[in-house]
Amino acid sequence: MKATSLKEIIWVYLKVCLKVDMRLLCQVDYYSNSSICLSTGYTECLPQFILIIEKDTIFRKLLSEKFYEKFKPCLLVTAKGYPDLITRQFLAQINCIHPNIPMIGLFDADPHGINVFCTYKYGTTNPMMQNENGSPIKISNLQLCGLLPSELSSLQIKEIDLLKLTKRDKSLLNSMKKRLYIQQESILLEQINYLLLTEMKAELEILNTIHSTYLTNEYLPNKLKLWNILPNK
Repeated sequence: MKATSLKEIIWVYLKVCLKVDMRLLCQVDYYSNSSICLSTGYTECLPQFILIIEKDTIFRKLLSEKFYEKFKPCLLVTAKGYPDLITRQFLAQINCIHPNIPMIGLFDADPHGINVFCTYKYGTTNPMMQNENGSPIKISNLQLCGLLPSELSSLQIKEIDLLKLTKRDKSLLNSMKKRLYIQQESILLEQINYLLLTEMKAELEILNTIHSTYLTNEYLPNKLKLWNILPNK
């Protein structure tokens, strides 16, 4: 089943009903569709993990290379960049109801990617993107899987394929370092400092330079082992 809202795309083999004031357009395939309402109810066939993907291109790559089939039941989500309110409400509600389901983030190894990750996990101060109580919508259990700036040197990536940080990138990184939640989450602070030290960044697509299916067949499976998640036999 593929479900879409204003921005988000979800690929999942399960039925989900949650107490969220929204509607999603659910599609069996790319051509037929029917509407459902995510209201108070139940969840059937719980996913063993939820993979939140920054970019639509990577989301579609994983689908085309049958990543879902190898790890189902799982839930793949993308908001095509910065997440909208509905996407974050949806994920925050799942996180609240099923806190034991790992939520794993796949983002670019650059300032923008880290900032998008932070928007998912910690929310935003924008009053238009907060809950009815005026509080940020958080996904507290979300963990960063990759692409980590600190691991670029250990992968078979040519330095010529890396991108240089811009002045705007450096300004964003220095601004993020001042945020309290960044100072309290060592992995994020480490990645920000690494970017500032090397002054190099990379997008997820750089993994294609190693092998066209490296992300799907090697990188992600190896990462998921950290959560004791193995492919189906």
